[in-house]
Amino acid sequence: MKIPTWARMATYAVIAASGLMLTATPIASAISTGGIGGRPANPDPNNPRTQSIFIYNLDKNQSKTDQVLVSNESDTTQTIDLYAVDGIVTNTGAYTCQQQSEANTGVGSWIKLSQTEVTLAAHDNQKVNFTITVPATADVGEHDGCLVFQSANDQGEVKGSVRIRTRQAIRVVETVPGKLHRSIAITSFDVSQKNGAQHFALNLQNTGNVSADVDTEVTLKNMFGSVVYHNGGGYPVLANKQLNLNFTNEKQPFFGGWYTAQATAAYDTRAGTFGTSDTTHLTTERSKAIVVFVAPSLLATILYLIILALIVGFITWFLMRRRTMRLAQTTWATMVIEPGDTLESLAKEHGVSWKQIAVINKLQAPYALIPGQTILVPEKTTESDRDVAASKEG
Repeated sequence: MKIPTWARMATYAVIAASGLMLTATPIASAISTGGIGGRPANPDPNNPRTQSIFIYNLDKNQSKTDQVLVSNESDTTQTIDLYAVDGIVTNTGAYTCQQQSEANTGVGSWIKLSQTEVTLAAHDNQKVNFTITVPATADVGEHDGCLVFQSANDQGEVKGSVRIRTRQAIRVVETVPGKLHRSIAITSFDVSQKNGAQHFALNLQNTGNVSADVDTEVTLKNMFGSVVYHNGGGYPVLANKQLNLNFTNEKQPFFGGWYTAQATAAYDTRAGTFGTSDTTHLTTERSKAIVVFVAPSLLATILYLIILALIVGFITWFLMRRRTMRLAQTTWATMVIEPGDTLESLAKEHGVSWKQIAVINKLQAPYALIPGQTILVPEKTTESDRDVAASKEG
């Protein structure tokens, strides 16, 4: 199942010095269940993405007034702090929200809220007005920010010298019109193995000036082309940024062997769109195919060894039998058993093992010989004959 882009946006956490707070920030797509949260109050019915994020296309010096629906889904009255911050990326390239204590230089400073604190009864909600104004100095292209909701009643959980608080946020995307473009490339794709698991590392690069929602997929196929593992989902890759993704296949393929790993990244080439639902405008980038040897499971290894032993045993038996039959056809002759003859005495006399004589003549235990019986034995050769035969074999 593909995971929506908004659900893939990373949690942002900053651990400050001793005594300060650590704040985790999931990106909210709608009203949070069982707690506080919000969503755009006036989504565009023609753009499903506006139900989860604010999307604007304002030129320089333009403004727009909108509303956010703040909600309290808990069973108690809540006072909710509401503020705007810049959108940033983590060290892996994932989208997240700046901390309230950090200075805003982008969208976070362009948004003015009509109120920064809302008190709501249990299971109540309220629309809050805000205005976003694009400065004259803004560059052409995409700019990102967040509207953040945080309970004023929640003092967080203290762990050692760190206090942990949780906040919810909605992404705000403002695109300044101009020469817009997006271009996604797979800059690297690698596969490593550890403790029987395969680890896939995928790096995406957006060289455009607007973000792109990218539908990624990583597959592992066996030598017959059947997919034994796949993973992926939708991720936003911000303008002029990289995104590093990692996937792990914990389930070791039973039989092991040679497999082929590959990654794909599909995105809409139109700069003013979000999502990947319109497949008619998708471009798919493909990584190089990587051939990987995966060790078989322990049970499969035992099975392989048993099969190998059976094959080696059969080949050995076949070659010995063939050699024995060839000897019987070329160098063995009939003789009549006389009183006192035994397999051991005949074997010694003719320079072979008694078992070989028994096999050639299909004798059964107890291998007793009867006078007058006719059997095959090696022909007696002179020493010069044996030397000639040995030189031919050499």
